[in-house]
Amino acid sequence: MVKAGAAALLLIAAAGCADANHDYSGSIVLDVDDTALGPEIAAVVRAAPAEWEDRTGLDLFAPMASLEQRHVTITALADPCTDDDHAPILGDTAVRYEADDPDSMRGTVRLCVSQLFRAGPRRTLAVVLHELGHTLRLAHSLDDHNVMHPGSPVDWTISDAQIDQILDTSHPF
Repeated sequence: MVKAGAAALLLIAAAGCADANHDYSGSIVLDVDDTALGPEIAAVVRAAPAEWEDRTGLDLFAPMASLEQRHVTITALADPCTDDDHAPILGDTAVRYEADDPDSMRGTVRLCVSQLFRAGPRRTLAVVLHELGHTLRLAHSLDDHNVMHPGSPVDWTISDAQIDQILDTSHPF
């Protein structure tokens, strides 16, 4: 969750992430709700997978031709955009796994369109990347510059430990 200050499919998959310790395979399907998000925010959401790849140095995401078991819907959060404690938020993420198939992940990222529209594309991208980080099993970070900091920094970093966590196949998505 990030604290505030006509659907189309975007298919992304892990590709080329193998070394002696990791063999990351599979895909995550992003279902982008263009109607709920609006064209400006939907465009930023579609840029997020390439940003993950550019900033981590890993080819984490690549287009896929078919749907797999991991699915994330990205849609709008209804106003007022608040958490359970009524604090304002820019986005939130919920992820669930099927009990009989821990590799089948279903997630929902909800973005506060009214706030992000005013925040601009760079801030919106930071929030989308933060929320996608949760779908990759990343928890919040205390580092003010880390993509998983609750403030979602615009100029973000990601730690080697977080990349290892994403690539660790012993903990299925």
